[in-house]
Amino acid sequence: MIQVRVTQSGQPTAAQLTAFKQYASVPDDAQNAMLEKLLKQAMLKVQEFSDRALLACTLELVISDIAAGERVKLYQGATAVTSVTDETGAAVEYELHPDGLYLRRACKAVKVTYTNTVNEHEADRLLPVVWQYATALYDGAEPQEQAAILKTCYGLL
Repeated sequence: MIQVRVTQSGQPTAAQLTAFKQYASVPDDAQNAMLEKLLKQAMLKVQEFSDRALLACTLELVISDIAAGERVKLYQGATAVTSVTDETGAAVEYELHPDGLYLRRACKAVKVTYTNTVNEHEADRLLPVVWQYATALYDGAEPQEQAAILKTCYGLL
């Protein structure tokens, strides 16, 4: 079992909010708080789906039954590991390589806490999908329509 969750995340920038408002043809600032919330929700969903960092985050990855020396893929633009612990909370020694993290011992379960860094070029390419998804959330689109929007990420990666 693999489980990834965002434990802390940044906010969309003022420029990203302005660009989204232009895309959605919102002329004033009366709905900024709601639009920023939708934009953040959409950015996190597209980040999860595309495996690209759109917002700076702290993430937690939990994996069951991992062997010593097995590669652990860190998702969504991982750049720094904060901690690696086993099922008892004890620290686990590891080696960090460009292709992932390697544990020095087997674990029944391991929890890796790490941070990511936004790649501005990739984020800019995915913003149109974010805007479409945020608009769909605003409009109350059906889950099938939301899923179809997320699938367009593949053509941009």
